[in-house]
Amino acid sequence: MTELRPMTDQKESEKRLLDELRELYIRRGRPAMRELADSSKRAASTIHGVLVSGRIAKWPVVEDIVIALEGDVDRFRRLYEVIDAERLGLDDRAEELGSELGLPTGQVTRYGNTNIEVHHGSVYLQSGGVPPFDPLTAVAPPELVSIYEAACTAHSTGAHAATLGLVRSLVEAVGARETHHSDPLGGLHALRERDVIPPHVLFRGEEVHRMASEVVRGHRPPRPDDSALALTLALALLSCVYLDRTR
Repeated sequence: MTELRPMTDQKESEKRLLDELRELYIRRGRPAMRELADSSKRAASTIHGVLVSGRIAKWPVVEDIVIALEGDVDRFRRLYEVIDAERLGLDDRAEELGSELGLPTGQVTRYGNTNIEVHHGSVYLQSGGVPPFDPLTAVAPPELVSIYEAACTAHSTGAHAATLGLVRSLVEAVGARETHHSDPLGGLHALRERDVIPPHVLFRGEEVHRMASEVVRGHRPPRPDDSALALTLALALLSCVYLDRTR
């Protein structure tokens, strides 16, 4: 019988997903790795790494394993989104997903004070769960960093309409740069289809873009909470596209 190795260094959200995946594996009678590989079209070593060694793989891999084990794909997708939300500092989204999944509030890890630091063109992500100035990867395009920095400055001075407008421009610029899509939100949808951004980043991007458009048209007043949400979305988008190439 395959021995499942204990998990010691994962975050709570990662342990939760792996625990439920292992419970599903056990309920299905612990099928052989080769059997799961045949039904999922994934390498047996990859499946072994997830189920036995407790490594978090990319979502498409986890999804294929869940399907092979005849599990609830929607539940596992939301468990995976909690991991992404916590990693990107989207506390409200992590809490919302935890509530939908029926998790006790205390089990949803919160990371606060998330921001981007920029030094000589290199972008660093800093949050309560990451040591200060810990670089995740290389360099984001300077023109996009400039838009983000301008949005941060606008927010700090109370220019919330400007913040929303700048983040809307950033969303469109990232999409156009990475997908060459001419539609304002077409690039964002293309990034989601390529699995570059998770579903909640697409959802927040659409929400912030809509809010910014309503403010510009005078259909709603600019609010500090909307401005803060826009900056959180900008951080998540830059992180997914430029800072994290490993998932």
